[in-house]
Amino acid sequence: MFVLAVVPRSAFADDQDPPSRVARLSFVQGQVSFNPAGTDDWAGAEVNRPMTTGDKLWSDRDGRAELQIGSAVLRMGGETGFSFLNLSD
Repeated sequence: MFVLAVVPRSAFADDQDPPSRVARLSFVQGQVSFNPAGTDDWAGAEVNRPMTTGDKLWSDRDGRAELQIGSAVLRMGGETGFSFLNLSD
């Protein structure tokens, strides 16, 4: 006897699935800080860092940063703060 069980993929989904939409920090120059969602810790931002809803960036006076979000590009100048309020498809 052969039994085939079909289980929807969502039945195995983890509660911590990665976000469906992610931005990438593609350029950093000068002092740029990153704050991951849900934390109070700020650290130096690094190129290729993935970013998603709730993450924050801050560029000091001499700082510059560039984010790639799909085919869109967001460029930050000095003394600029940025936060993803909602990043979805």
